[in-house]
Amino acid sequence: MTLYKFFAIVALFVSFLSSHAFSNNAKVQIIHNSADKLADKVDIYVNGTLEFDDFGFREATPFIELPSQTDIFVAIQPSNSTNAENPLALFKFNLEPNVSYTVIASGIVSDSGYEPTIPFDLIVYPNSRDIATDPNFVDINVFHGSTDAPKVDVVESGVGAGTIINDLGYGQFSGYLSLPAEDYIIDIRDETGETIVARYSVPLKTLKAGGTALNVFASGFLNPGVNSDGQSFGLFAAAADGTVIEIPLYNEEVSKAKVQIIHNSADKAAQQVDIYVNGILAFDNFEFRKATPYTELPSGVDLEIAIQPSDSESAENPLALFVVNLEPDTYTVIASGIVSQNGYEPRVPFNLHMFKGSVESSESPNNVVVNVFHGATDAPDVDVVETGIGAGTLIDNLGFGEFSGNLSLPVNNYVIEVRDETGTATVATYEVPLQNLNAGGLGINVFASGFLNPANNSEGDDFGLYAALPDGTVLMLQSVTANVEDDFSLNQINVYPNPANDNVNIEINTELDYLNMDLFDQTGLKIRNLYNGKMNSDVRNLPVSLSGLSSGVYYVRIDTGKKTIFKAINVIK
Repeated sequence: MTLYKFFAIVALFVSFLSSHAFSNNAKVQIIHNSADKLADKVDIYVNGTLEFDDFGFREATPFIELPSQTDIFVAIQPSNSTNAENPLALFKFNLEPNVSYTVIASGIVSDSGYEPTIPFDLIVYPNSRDIATDPNFVDINVFHGSTDAPKVDVVESGVGAGTIINDLGYGQFSGYLSLPAEDYIIDIRDETGETIVARYSVPLKTLKAGGTALNVFASGFLNPGVNSDGQSFGLFAAAADGTVIEIPLYNEEVSKAKVQIIHNSADKAAQQVDIYVNGILAFDNFEFRKATPYTELPSGVDLEIAIQPSDSESAENPLALFVVNLEPDTYTVIASGIVSQNGYEPRVPFNLHMFKGSVESSESPNNVVVNVFHGATDAPDVDVVETGIGAGTLIDNLGFGEFSGNLSLPVNNYVIEVRDETGTATVATYEVPLQNLNAGGLGINVFASGFLNPANNSEGDDFGLYAALPDGTVLMLQSVTANVEDDFSLNQINVYPNPANDNVNIEINTELDYLNMDLFDQTGLKIRNLYNGKMNSDVRNLPVSLSGLSSGVYYVRIDTGKKTIFKAINVIK
């Protein structure tokens, strides 16, 4: 379902509910699973009011509220209907208060052309779930909605779970199965358990689906030839927010590549983009300076990657189109450069920059593997010099669009200077607190982003350094501004305990005339001021409450009026 249609559905139901004064409503998710071509798109009327216009096959609504303890008449009409009179089908419901329902439209509307002709119906399951009962599990309710498929067994063969559903017939729900969030291989077999109808990959772990509840529905025809050449049999999963994904067929012969994608185009026209892979929307409203976790893609085949503006409807006429053929390896793919025809200087064309050989984890838990990407279009070639512990030049003459390659670094807190290629002029200085971040054992992609001169680049985002972790988390590395006449340094600040839970202490081991301390989150958003005023004994050891903060990395900015220093705090709740 497109985002536009999602909001349209929400708007229609808000309109519907606003005209009624109900309490203790029921919650309902509706799924369109009638494979009859005559019902490919339908209009759904509730008590004579059009609530779902052109509702498509294999689409789902989010869970929505409907009035309980009153008769509701649901009329199904062909798309572009004008009223609810003489409907294709009419149903009456009376819902229980405070109960969640799944309602699946299934079966055949036409009088001929389908074998067997199972009448169209709305099939209801009460006591549905929109979240799992355990955050480490996925709750799945399976519905058999394929009119020409026999009763089936569902057998898991990947982790050896065996038969998980037995003799499920058309129109039946399995009831909820609570499964650990692992990657599974499932066989759909006939009721004898011998003949495999189809085999699917169900990557719950890869998709990080823990804590979700899904309605999985069998859809389409095993034999389209005797069913008006309708849609082929498939498995689909509807999430509580209305998102529907197709569960892929298992193919043990297909090799995979693993890819992390990072959006680093600072062009305002590409602030949010949709990314299509072979015509399928893979990443919706993907934001600047965001990253995906490492995701599997097929290798050895051509993949058409189309970049579109956010809220696009299809991959046609894209902003940019790339064809890639991946090897069975691990990649970092960074989108960078300029889409607009003017307003940016220099105008470096938008491109996908690829690095093969990325690592998600280092071989040693005492090291971090860092790969640095130069993605600032108006920045010169740069050197990266470590000055905190005296490691010296780490990277020499890195140009726009280039990766440094994998650098294995001991787990320390570093201070790095980004200098021009002469190694003399410092562009910016950053704290890289690998030790404070507990980054040991990880592989991290660090990318330079934004503009040194926003005024020449449509007042775009300022230059900065960002770090993408393997799970897709992006951290902003905090800049350090210094005055060489002030000897106040990181070594004179002690933050403990770190990691912290409810409280942390900031200890300053030097005399200062003035002090301002602010707390920021990892995106650079100021959370609160901690202190502002003259230095005194009360500030030497300042207790700070972490109440109200969620788990993550935060930064304390300490400003003396002459120098600014950042210290990271790792909050674990």
